[in-house]
Amino acid sequence: MLSLNGYSKNFTYSIINKELEKRLSGVEKPVYEGPDRLKVYMKLPYIGDMSSKVKECIKKGLSGKFELILSNKYSKLNQKFTFKDRQPKHLKSDLVYEIKCSCGRRYVGETCRALKTRFDEHMKTEGSNMTEVGKHLHNNPSCKVTFEDCRVLTYESNQYRRKLKESLYIQQFDDEREYKDIYPSASNIPVMYGLPKIHKTGAPLRPILSMVGCFNHAFAQWIGRQLGDLRQAKHITKDSFNLNFLKDSNLNGKYFVSYDVVSLFTNIPLDETIQLIVDSLYPKVPGVTAKDQLFHGMTKTIFRNALNHCLKDNTFVFDGIFYKQIDGCAMGSPLAPILADIFMNHLLEPKIVRGEHDFLNITFINEPSRPFNLHVFVRYVDNTLAVFDNPEEADRFLTYLNNLHDSIKFTIDKESNDKLPLLDLLLIKDCYYDEENISITVYRKPTHSGVFTHFLSFIPFQYKRGLVRTLFDRAFKICSSWNLFHIEMENIVRMLSLNGYSKNFTYSIINKELEKRLSGVEKPVYEGPDRLKVYMKLPYIGDMSSKVKECIKKGLSGKFELILSNKYSKLNQKFTFKDRQPKHLKSDLVYEIKCSCGRRYVGETCRALKTRFDEHMKTEGSNMTEVGKHLHNNPSCKVTFEDCRVLTYESNQYRRKLKESLYIQQFDDGTLINDKLASVPLFLFSLPSYQDQQKGRIFPSF
Repeated sequence: MLSLNGYSKNFTYSIINKELEKRLSGVEKPVYEGPDRLKVYMKLPYIGDMSSKVKECIKKGLSGKFELILSNKYSKLNQKFTFKDRQPKHLKSDLVYEIKCSCGRRYVGETCRALKTRFDEHMKTEGSNMTEVGKHLHNNPSCKVTFEDCRVLTYESNQYRRKLKESLYIQQFDDEREYKDIYPSASNIPVMYGLPKIHKTGAPLRPILSMVGCFNHAFAQWIGRQLGDLRQAKHITKDSFNLNFLKDSNLNGKYFVSYDVVSLFTNIPLDETIQLIVDSLYPKVPGVTAKDQLFHGMTKTIFRNALNHCLKDNTFVFDGIFYKQIDGCAMGSPLAPILADIFMNHLLEPKIVRGEHDFLNITFINEPSRPFNLHVFVRYVDNTLAVFDNPEEADRFLTYLNNLHDSIKFTIDKESNDKLPLLDLLLIKDCYYDEENISITVYRKPTHSGVFTHFLSFIPFQYKRGLVRTLFDRAFKICSSWNLFHIEMENIVRMLSLNGYSKNFTYSIINKELEKRLSGVEKPVYEGPDRLKVYMKLPYIGDMSSKVKECIKKGLSGKFELILSNKYSKLNQKFTFKDRQPKHLKSDLVYEIKCSCGRRYVGETCRALKTRFDEHMKTEGSNMTEVGKHLHNNPSCKVTFEDCRVLTYESNQYRRKLKESLYIQQFDDGTLINDKLASVPLFLFSLPSYQDQQKGRIFPSF
């Protein structure tokens, strides 16, 4: 029977013989005589042969008066399929939960009772037994919380482990950690560069400000996440896929135009937009003072200063010369698209009168002249589609738009030969095909080169399949008829064949994707507690990468979702067109300092490299580093900033310390000045240090 399940006869007989010898030898197992030892159970994910090595390391390191019992945790096939009715959400118990308030704040708790029972206790806003949620709702009457805003984070029946998981989730969602993420410990200089607009005459440059790592970038990102609701408006479309309503809107015979705002980001009036944001977040409420109105803990004055800090007086470098932006928002700032939407909403939305549909049959109030009646009005950032009865009405509306604000000017693109390009759509008026509705297909600019990732590129194979799927998906969602869809598929096959993709490969993926969409079978939806997504990057090493990924996923499967991505180099990474950051301002890195005597030191820092180097150069006082002590004890030794070099970059603190430990291990030949062998323990890939090798030890001590 075992041979039918893959067990070799030699393997089975060897175990049988050993067990038989034990029982026939008459030798009893030695009995432990001593104080009772506490049994400690620990579950570890199974990761193949490495699991036994890890277990032995842990047992040796933690051996003492207790007995450590390690068991492996692995997933079974039947766990992937359920045949029982699921418990309704309100009756679920023994869990950790999260409650989100409409103001953006949230609460993490645990309970052994039914979730709805605990939620109802939180909703009590009167009396002496109010919870933290109840007190928050009592002090902020405008805040709202429903049972839909309560979600399960994880399940745990053991009370201690449940409270432990609750603490971990609180730490994960803690605002203090968020504060540390947005507080700058060092900063880069913003760099201006230009991208050519090859589709325009003369290929003018589009100026872009690279602000990643600058002093206000992380703070601007955080503010942008909080302002997401203010950029919403009924006349805005999220992408071109939301314009499918045009296919059945009886617009054939109407006049199509598109309006484009000239340099929208750099022409945003900052002071006016900041005032709009502040007024929206801090409305005047009778009986409520300005000090009592808080947005994420900030008063009106503090939040205004925060916006000024992120938006005004941005200094940048271009071609080695420093400049300062006086007005407008730089393209590249995290707040630029958000402020653009907020200001354009303020400019357009109050003047719109609409019926049942958000985009169809729009009326613009134009006092004292007659109003504008538009069949369609929809905007995407700085591109706007409008449909009129005749060209004269479109020109008159352009004059109206250009008089709305001194800083905002529009240009117009009119239909040509009954066609109008908009984003990646081509709108076609074809009375012979359909007397009432227009046709829509995929649009590519005349400068489109047709160059995609070549099939022979050294990248994961799923990326090549993903390219075909992406092109198919866009065509399937955009094309308004099967005839246009067929033409687009032929174009895709032709372009991909020029990039090394065989027709059989391309058609096989197209057929599979077409069958999925026409079968009507929906993808099963996961119903359960939200699983933490864990991302892991691995270097791409060919076919072996997929095998490694499968092994890791099988070994670490559990209540979290492991997402593995491959890391590989691109051609454009070999050529730079930006000003480089000066060495003394580089931060978030692992570095090496070489002394004139031949010894060296490996360290890491989140601050500017020169700041950390100057600290190492202090040879007096109580706060000397290892380098400072070495120079103090050896006056003949010399170290300059030229002897300091960057080994690698890493913004995450734990991963930076991990890389530092690996470099210390790599350079450990007895000449290191470091007093520690590692910043963090390397349990899985630790090698014996130079000192341990001299003493004959196998494992390093921490």
